[in-house]
Amino acid sequence: MSALQSPLKVGLIPQTLHLHPGEAVTCTRGGVWITSEALAGHGIAGDVVLDCGQAFVAQRAADYYVSGLRRHGVCSRIAFASQP
Repeated sequence: MSALQSPLKVGLIPQTLHLHPGEAVTCTRGGVWITSEALAGHGIAGDVVLDCGQAFVAQRAADYYVSGLRRHGVCSRIAFASQP
């Protein structure tokens, strides 16, 4: 993943993102749900839900599954960035 990418539209069908440590997913519109086997047992209880403006920073390299939340409609957006 590059240092910064254009926002990605996500719907109700989960999309797979491979994130590396320090890469962040920021919800820029609507709300998003993130899950991964990498979250289990690493201080994160269950899945991650982001509202607009919130971010998740990957602690481990892994596949993460991201989708929009029905309560926010089917059009959510996310942006990516590497943390310094």
